[in-house]
Amino acid sequence: MAIDDDVIGVHLTSGPQDWQIIQQDPHGQGTLALEGEWRSEVPGVVEARLVSESTGMPVTHALDWQRATMRANTTWQLTLTHIPAGGLY
Repeated sequence: MAIDDDVIGVHLTSGPQDWQIIQQDPHGQGTLALEGEWRSEVPGVVEARLVSESTGMPVTHALDWQRATMRANTTWQLTLTHIPAGGLY
């Protein structure tokens, strides 16, 4: 899904649905792929993190702010890995 050229900000175009359960691998961990588009009047980067719903704190240190891969065509991609079982995130 493309965004309008005049809309500023970070937009998620591919990721989990509300209340989606992330499947675990054989080691009991999940992976979450995120993609989107961004528009800004100044250069910047997109970052994301996974937090606990009850505390707002990162689920683990490794899942705190991570920088997305920024593409020249104003899109970005980020995969969060080693997501522990347990949620709600």
